[in-house]
Amino acid sequence: MVHVVMIYNPLACDFTVGRDAQPIEQAHYLAGLTNLETLGAQLRRQADEVGMDRADQWIGLSDGGQGIETFFEVNFPRATLILDFYHAAGHLGDLAKAWSDETTTAKSLLDDWRHQIKAEGGAAVLRTLEALDRSGRSWRSIAW
Repeated sequence: MVHVVMIYNPLACDFTVGRDAQPIEQAHYLAGLTNLETLGAQLRRQADEVGMDRADQWIGLSDGGQGIETFFEVNFPRATLILDFYHAAGHLGDLAKAWSDETTTAKSLLDDWRHQIKAEGGAAVLRTLEALDRSGRSWRSIAW
């Protein structure tokens, strides 16, 4: 599978210049046809180069592809994983289509859920989805 990744540190400092170190931005990119195990080793080396071990917070932005959660757990266990809006909205769209019936339209549901995720975040949308009346429905019948 093709993977494209970036490791970025917006506030890395060049401490070789002494006490008056100036913040510098550092970004390293990797792309290739490789497995996640190989990619993880390469990306950890790049992370070392931008000083990731000294960062207070690690963030992983993901498209939610298969194996990505495990990839972050193994290679960047301190990272808070965030699913990007585009892919989250796509999954919500699939659910809205599967959920809609005569009284609700998929577009209306998706508009509501997209607005909620932007305004309140993913946890709020998850609570909304969990509160849906599933009487007579099975989550297994919904294509994720």
